[in-house]
Amino acid sequence: YPRQASDYVEEVVQLLKTAFPLLVLSLETIVDQVAGKFKSSGEEDTYRHLCMLLSDALQNYVLRMNSLNDDGQLNQNTVTTLSRSGMTLSGQIKKDFDEAFSPQQTVYEYIQKLQQWRTRYERNLDSKPRIQPLDALSHYLTEFQFLKVDEIEVPGQYTEDKDSNQNFVRIQRFGPKFENCRTHGITWKRITIHGTDNSKTAFSIQLNSTRYSRREERVMQIFRTFNGALTRKKESRKRNLSFHIPAVVSFSPNLRLFQTDSSYVSLGDIYDLYCEEQGFAKEDPFLFAGEKGKKVMREYMQQTGQQPGKAEYLTLKKDIYDEVATKMVPEDVLTRYMIRTMDGPGELWRMRKQFALQLASCSFMTYTVAAKSIYLPNMEISIKAALLHRKTTHWSAEILPIFATNDIVPFRLTPNMQNFLGPIFTEGILTSGILAIGRSLTEPEFDLEQQLCLFSRDEVMTWLRGRAPNSNHEASFKKFVGANIDGVVKRAELMACKIERDQAVNNPTAPVLAPVIQTVTNLISSATNPVQLTKMGEMYTPWC
Repeated sequence: YPRQASDYVEEVVQLLKTAFPLLVLSLETIVDQVAGKFKSSGEEDTYRHLCMLLSDALQNYVLRMNSLNDDGQLNQNTVTTLSRSGMTLSGQIKKDFDEAFSPQQTVYEYIQKLQQWRTRYERNLDSKPRIQPLDALSHYLTEFQFLKVDEIEVPGQYTEDKDSNQNFVRIQRFGPKFENCRTHGITWKRITIHGTDNSKTAFSIQLNSTRYSRREERVMQIFRTFNGALTRKKESRKRNLSFHIPAVVSFSPNLRLFQTDSSYVSLGDIYDLYCEEQGFAKEDPFLFAGEKGKKVMREYMQQTGQQPGKAEYLTLKKDIYDEVATKMVPEDVLTRYMIRTMDGPGELWRMRKQFALQLASCSFMTYTVAAKSIYLPNMEISIKAALLHRKTTHWSAEILPIFATNDIVPFRLTPNMQNFLGPIFTEGILTSGILAIGRSLTEPEFDLEQQLCLFSRDEVMTWLRGRAPNSNHEASFKKFVGANIDGVVKRAELMACKIERDQAVNNPTAPVLAPVIQTVTNLISSATNPVQLTKMGEMYTPWC
């Protein structure tokens, strides 16, 4: 293989240190301050580990809920993980942890105890002041404007594909406050950078970045490239269609800055808030569905003496999900949150319209690169700007190297999202938005295949090196790259309804049997089909 970009890092760093010593010193000091002063506390790490254990236990419970002969005890993998987590604790917390989580308990009891511990830590973290002075963590950042440092651009501007950096905004100072944030099992801190043009840019400090971070950034970069095509096309420009990709700046192998402000809220946060208001834990609908399913299947076995067939099983699951939606999580949770959050009917209408446009771009993004459908905590929306995006921390494990997915639905469009949009925005804006994006990116002059070439090459090379670093994959390399590009182009043309247009052009006298947007309509129908949502399973939270 030829030398990759990572192979030149040391050479570039040495050249920079020789040519710009003050700039490199300033950058290294800022990175050291952010990495050292903004790391997670012991309580935050324990909370994160508890949430990881709870997520693992819930997935284990969902996988075993259909086995009627299962004794419900913790399996060996869970016991091993529990033991390793206990080793990270010390003092009285370790003693209480060992007493509470013994291996001799059922998965159901284990989940309930994890819920209690998680709730206790959430209350402790939420009781701390959300806004705190920056000098409590770093005097260097607080006094940055008075120090002798080189001019440094505000992070994230180099991702905008500008021709020159001459007009880039420089850092004037760091905001005097930082913000403690918590969401769905993750804690982080947010800082504000003031620019020389008096702008304020908020960045979340993302710790514990995964080893797939570079893959995530490649996916984000290709969609930023697509944004350039959308701004040049009349159909997408007049609808204000674009892919919302917040800037992500790597500070170190395990630290990144993520450009989001306090107006961003995930759909998982909205769901968690509703559960808290109603007085039950966010995992209770999963447990209700599991216990109800076990009870009904046992009764079916006693009456018939056999396991339910596929049709009966799907009917059972759908009935249980309908009961969850009726008794616990109705389809208007998102709508009610937006109604009480927006400043009047005008702002609510603007949010619904912009939400539909952003959902169109997010759905196109999910379907074309065959990423796994978005789970609740992975989708964030800005209440202030009505911008929607997938969290970058969840791209990594959701994109297979050959761009394929086992998901039943093409993208996420669950009952709560359908209720908030309503039929008018779904049929009038969402459908036409997906079609406009597809047509803009598949027109011959854009040459989608050429845009994807380097991206697909890097993806396949990373995957092959990870599987067998010392093997020669030259024979299969080109085949995989070509398969990736062909798959993305084919799905993009499908969402552009190219088949219907070609049929109309080739047979102008033939009677019109289907609308021009039939393919997009079929995809939306598949995403909203209750039976298809049932097949996605409980972890997808199809009722929300």
